[in-house]
Amino acid sequence: MLQAQLLVSAGDLGRLKARKESLENRLKSSRTELTQVETHLSMFSDLASGEVADATKKCVLGHRAGVALLQTEFGYHALFRRPGDSFMAKSTFVPRVKFQ
Repeated sequence: MLQAQLLVSAGDLGRLKARKESLENRLKSSRTELTQVETHLSMFSDLASGEVADATKKCVLGHRAGVALLQTEFGYHALFRRPGDSFMAKSTFVPRVKFQ
């Protein structure tokens, strides 16, 4: 079995050590910055999740109200909707609500 020998000059070794030290310092700095960012974001995580949950609830309730409106006013039923259909109220439509 042949063993490869790595010949490194003193100048190359010095540059490699300097590069290693530079990379270790960058890594240490990046870890410190990451810890600071995570700490900062964790303060807002509960607030953000609450806002998203509230927005989702509002969206679902709004959609439910919109579908209910389509059902009462236009006779819409989701089971009879086909993919690619677009809802259009035609001029022959007579609303169920009587206006005074």
